[in-house]
Amino acid sequence: MSFLGIFVKYMALGNQRMFSMS
Repeated sequence: MSFLGIFVKYMALGNQRMFSMS
């Protein structure tokens, strides 16, 4: 698992959380 892969995964999770809150 590369750092970039983890970063992208967290970014996707963060986007989903923002959409759920809004």
